[in-house]
Amino acid sequence: MREECINLPRFDDYVNKVAVPSYDEMRKLIGVTDAEKLTIESDELGTQMPAGVKREVIVEFPPPGKVIDRIVNLDQKGMLERLYPEYQWLCSFAHGDQNASILRTALDDRTPASARPSPGAREDVFQRQIAEDSVLYSAICAVQVATEVASIYSGDIELMAKVTSAWTRLSGFSFLARSVWERRASKVLPLI
Repeated sequence: MREECINLPRFDDYVNKVAVPSYDEMRKLIGVTDAEKLTIESDELGTQMPAGVKREVIVEFPPPGKVIDRIVNLDQKGMLERLYPEYQWLCSFAHGDQNASILRTALDDRTPASARPSPGAREDVFQRQIAEDSVLYSAICAVQVATEVASIYSGDIELMAKVTSAWTRLSGFSFLARSVWERRASKVLPLI
């Protein structure tokens, strides 16, 4: 943030008096050492490491596809492998995937009328392939996260009942939800 705002004088007070000190306190609170901070600044900004400070090895944060390979619990791994293609599809709209680009072009009002579907057809495609999927995937993932929390707090009867109730609704509504239920949630929660 400091580097991005360096040539914007109106941000000087905020960056130097509020943001940087606040982020530095947060950094210390979560355990990022001074050497790690300096190593990251060296890697990202090209600054020299101060004399006497040894570079730290900073492990890259793994993207979602790489995290799956690190999962030991086979039920969790299978569930994540099933959800990953849906994640890739939705992310393709933010990352310039060819199929998503074609769909975006077809749905764009700036595309010549002769090359795009009717407004009703565009709305239908958008609803069925983007809007509904993103809401459904979000709901499934939120309930699955709650399921993982329930697996840690298995003695919390109220939590178990609410998560089980959510799966009852979802698994009857969607094949994807049913798949996630069967691969992982059914192993954590009482049978529906």
